[in-house]
Amino acid sequence: MRNLITEITGWRHLKISMKFAISLLIVLGMMLITAIISTFMLYQTLERAKEASRAGEHAAQITEVGSLFRAKDARVIDYLLDPGDASVKLYSQDQQQLTQAEKQLQPAMKTEAQKKWFNQIMTDDARTFNLFQSEFVPAVLMKRVGTTMSTLLNEAQVLDDTSIRFEQLIKQFKL
Repeated sequence: MRNLITEITGWRHLKISMKFAISLLIVLGMMLITAIISTFMLYQTLERAKEASRAGEHAAQITEVGSLFRAKDARVIDYLLDPGDASVKLYSQDQQQLTQAEKQLQPAMKTEAQKKWFNQIMTDDARTFNLFQSEFVPAVLMKRVGTTMSTLLNEAQVLDDTSIRFEQLIKQFKL
């Protein structure tokens, strides 16, 4: 078989310099193919790194929104301790910051699951704002302890539910 290949190709009849030239071309061709494959794999790796970086940025933004949500919740206790317009103003400022952060984060929601969790978080945000404005502030001002405590418990439950939703949303970006 080997003799047949060498007879067909005429390898034995080639000069030594031609044999080296052919061998060199084969090696250079293999190096070129290796370089092309390596470049392609590097490009894929860089794209995956960019995707991971974007997912990390989105997770950081989600964490920031979660922190703003908790800060807003802390203002509820501040209002309970020191009822007045200053506390309501601080709560409203926190609400504005949270709304801006949500608007910046919303375009990052690509999948249906991400949109679902994000929409639930926004619904919880609106719910806590309404609880504060329409139930909590009037109950504190009218010194209705039962209503105040009930509203605080509702706020705490919403905060717990929202914390779980934030975790689920972060998981969606890590998938």
